[in-house]
Amino acid sequence: MINTLKTLCALSGVSSFEDEVRDYIRQRVTPYATDLRVDAMGNLIVLKKGARATGNKLMLCAHMDEVGLIIKSITEDGYLKFGCVGGIDRRVLLGKQVALGEQKVTGVIGLKAIHMTTAEERKKVPKLEEYYIDIGVKSREEAEKLVGIGDCGVFVSDVVEFGDGMLKAKAIDDRVGCAVMLKLLQEESTQRKGFELIVAQYSEQLYWQIRRMVLSHEDANDLLQNTFIKAWTNIDYFRAEAKLSTWLYRIALNECLTFLNRQRATTTVAIDDPEAAIVQKLESDPYYSGDQVQMLLQKALLTLPEKQRMVFNLKYYQEMKYEEMSEIFGTSVGALKASYHHAVKKIEKFLEEVD
Repeated sequence: MINTLKTLCALSGVSSFEDEVRDYIRQRVTPYATDLRVDAMGNLIVLKKGARATGNKLMLCAHMDEVGLIIKSITEDGYLKFGCVGGIDRRVLLGKQVALGEQKVTGVIGLKAIHMTTAEERKKVPKLEEYYIDIGVKSREEAEKLVGIGDCGVFVSDVVEFGDGMLKAKAIDDRVGCAVMLKLLQEESTQRKGFELIVAQYSEQLYWQIRRMVLSHEDANDLLQNTFIKAWTNIDYFRAEAKLSTWLYRIALNECLTFLNRQRATTTVAIDDPEAAIVQKLESDPYYSGDQVQMLLQKALLTLPEKQRMVFNLKYYQEMKYEEMSEIFGTSVGALKASYHHAVKKIEKFLEEVD
């Protein structure tokens, strides 16, 4: 649980802007939840049904938010004047590093230099209006290119283990509750029920992506089972950096590549016709052989490199966005668009030659 807590504490989630924290938790609970939704206030509501009906309901809740700052004005010199979001002790503000806005612009909280203050001023806690944030610019115009009025800021603080099992981090008082709830949801009985829902939700779409790569129904079924077995055995390592569906597709497509490489190494075919065995399998498959157009398309796809064929299948059949494919393949959106374009051209050429 300590690693989950560290990750949660490192996320930004000023009150009313808890998107990062909510998205992370949502991805982590998806495999274990019976149902989940986000209400109009931004609360993430997760339902987990028990093993048997008791007639009672138990609610657990935790805060996702943290204290922070909000930009109220920008001076002519490019300094940011701010207000506090939540209760913050003004005595500890000086010198704090902050990250501002969606771009997480770095800033440092400053105050009138000590040698310029009077003896009376040194006895008092500075008013909030006396503080400013320095983001390293020299004018309002420069500052407005980086941040805007209403942007929020979070304190930058490393998560550090020290002493005997102690942890230092920002937002720990709120995020530890979130970490505990995640841990409860991940109990084995909950995992099994949640994983059954995952299998039910993704089986068909994963099956057809695998089937279009390996062609055989039996092989596709075996690889689908392997995909879910690997997902189940590695579910604790799912970090939610990507969507659950992206993670499953990545496993499934890697299983396909491993299978095809192994199949290529063990199949004996004529040296001048390396795809002969696959074409023969295609022509004997009732699913494809009954549709001449589908048969021609599949033969055209066999002329593509395997990864390019995967890209085509995901875009053509699944209508998957390039951004999601980019997460699956670890390839840029531009490269994927080019790959799909080249695949279409190759298929068109193949079909023209057949005609």
